Formats: sequence, C-alpha cells, structure tokens
Amino acid sequence: MKRLHFLSGAAVLLGVVVAGFGQGTAFLYQGQLTANGSPATGSYDLTFTLCNAGGSVCGTLTNPATAVSNGLFCAALDFGPAVFSGASLWLQVGVRSNGGGAFIPLAPMQPILPAPYAITAANLTGPLPASQLSGAYPGLVTLDNAANSFAGAFAGDGGALSNVDAASLDGLAGSNYATLDVLTNYATVASLPNPAASSPIPIVQVFDAPGTTQFTIPAGVTRIAVEVWGGGGGGGNANASAPGGGGGAGGYGKGVFTVTPGSNYTVVVGAGGGAAISGGASSFGGLISAGGGSVGPNAPANHGGAGGVSGGTISITGGAGQWSTAIGCNNGGSAGNGGSGGVGDTLIVGSYTGGAGQAPGGGGGGGYDGSDPGGSGGHGRVIVCY
Repeated sequence: MKRLHFLSGAAVLLGVVVAGFGQGTAFLYQGQLTANGSPATGSYDLTFTLCNAGGSVCGTLTNPATAVSNGLFCAALDFGPAVFSGASLWLQVGVRSNGGGAFIPLAPMQPILPAPYAITAANLTGPLPASQLSGAYPGLVTLDNAANSFAGAFAGDGGALSNVDAASLDGLAGSNYATLDVLTNYATVASLPNPAASSPIPIVQVFDAPGTTQFTIPAGVTRIAVEVWGGGGGGGNANASAPGGGGGAGGYGKGVFTVTPGSNYTVVVGAGGGAAISGGASSFGGLISAGGGSVGPNAPANHGGAGGVSGGTISITGGAGQWSTAIGCNNGGSAGNGGSGGVGDTLIVGSYTGGAGQAPGGGGGGGYDGSDPGGSGGHGRVIVCY
C-alpha cells in the first residue's frame, strides 16, 4: 500500500498579501510531501483548516488536484480577514490521492507564523498602544470629523492652522483672549483685564508740548504707528451787539509706517490758537500730518470756525465751531478721538472769556457780548507706538 507522509519540519510560510484597499487577504503556503519515504510527484487533493486550542475557527479550504513536484507543493490560502485577530492559530493539513478516498490528517499541525497577521493592519480601529507607534510621519493629517482630536504636547508655530476659534484653544472662552488693533497689530489694553508683567504691550511716546523736536527710530524697530491731532482754533471775540463764533477743532489722523532703525523724524505739535487765532498743524516728518482748526470769526459773525483735516490712513476732520445768538451756544468744535470744544461765554454781565478747548485739538468757545474774548483752542498731540 502506498503511504503518504507530510514532513512538518519542512513546511514554512513563504509570504503574505496584506489586506489593504484593493488588495486581498490570501497568503502562500509551501510544504513538502513524501510517499513511501521518497518525495512525492503527481497530483493530490489537499485540505487546510485553521484551528485554535479548542478546534476549528473557520471553514475548511479544499485545493483539488494540487501539483506536487519532487515533494514540493505551493497553495494559495484565503481565510478572510476576520480570523487573524492576534490569537495563536495552527494549520491542519489533510491529503489524499487525486480524486478518491478519505483525506488523511497530517501531524503535527503547523503553527501560523507572523506574516499572515499583517492582514490585521487593514482592520485596525480604536486607539493603538504607544509602544506600537514610533518614528516621524512626514505626510499631512486631515481631521474631517468633529470628534477627531489630538492630545498631548505639540511642536511648531501652528502657522498652517485655520478656522480655529478662541473657544477651542485650551478650553478658554473667547473673552480670555486679547483683540488686536487693526493698525498696530498690538493687543489693546482694554482687552487685557489682567495683563501679565511680560505682556507684549507696545512702547508709547506722547508729544504734548507745542513746538518741534526730533525722534530717532530705536534699534530693532522697523514698524511704527503714529497718531496726530492738530491744535484747536481759538474762539472769536464778541462785540457789543453780537457773539463770536466757536473755534474749529484740529484734524485727527492715524497710520502705520515701515521705518529704518536710526532714522530721524521731525515731530511738530501744533499749538492751540488763542482768542481769534487758528490752531497750528501737527506732523511726524513727512509721513503724516493733521491741520489745525480754523479760528472762530469775531463778531459780527454768523458761523463757527472750520475743523482741520488730515491725510492719514484713518482721517477724521475736526468738528466745526458753533455760532448762535443764544447765550452759551457758540461752542468750539470737538476733535476726532480727541478733546471737546470749549463752551461759549455763558454770562451776560461783565467781561468773560469763552471756554477753552480741551487737548488734544478741541476748539475754543466764542465770546458772547461786550468785549468778551474767545477761548483758547486745545494744543495738538503726536503719539508714536512701536
């Protein structure tokens, strides 16, 4: 009688096709078959069954008419992806002559080596242990579900992040973050209820005294924000029969400029006009300027002085002075983002001056009657932030 023997020590797993999108779950198995002590040659039917310690874990695969040459055979096996869950498995092989008889189970069963378990990689879900993850991933990661998240510490400047609102940062509400001035890109002080000592609040230099001075751009500074107010115009003088007009307010301007460290700029602060005198213009070099308010006309007048203008990125014309025959109503104009106009003379008896305009840039109030003089305009101002 012909005897078949399976040499288990010669049976090895040669490869695996990883289960991927567009790939299968089959792997190749190579074994050696002997008949009566000699390598078998011919056609044999083979069965393959996956087993664990308790028995079969899936259906049996049958490979009929498998070619055996000089004892060697090769079979493609596909048990699907579900069986390779990480548990220990063995392969039971059965054999019979081609076309007849019962299958003879061969012993011992063959252990499944790690290669087919690569099929599991296509079916991973849930968190993976940190011990199984290492190295750097060079590609882009797209999180397209609201439930996606990362946890831990991250390196980099976050320059490619977009559509992240303040409430999503560190669990803080938007009210805990500073807003930025549209021109300076600095945090506004009002938006920092509890600023730390190291908060990056800009250096601010204020020039209030009328006259001319020099400003040198500090080392390392390449961008500055400048605000300018022109001086307010003085109020007009009254006469015995009519009040003088209120003085116009100085213009206001603001801009951001690119500068070179060490460069010098002339700073001019316009003076507020005295009674019946227009306010002076303020400027920062040739970068920005704001005109002074016009004087309130002396009596007899029927109008107030015009406000000054500016050529800044943000430009607000000063408020015009008022004129009225009603007592206390010939007020000076108020400056944009600046000082209020002075109140017109409110007393009929005696000689009283119209109210002075507030700095920066408020116009002086007009005199009301008799020889009452108009009030002085508020001085201009220049502020530099860097």
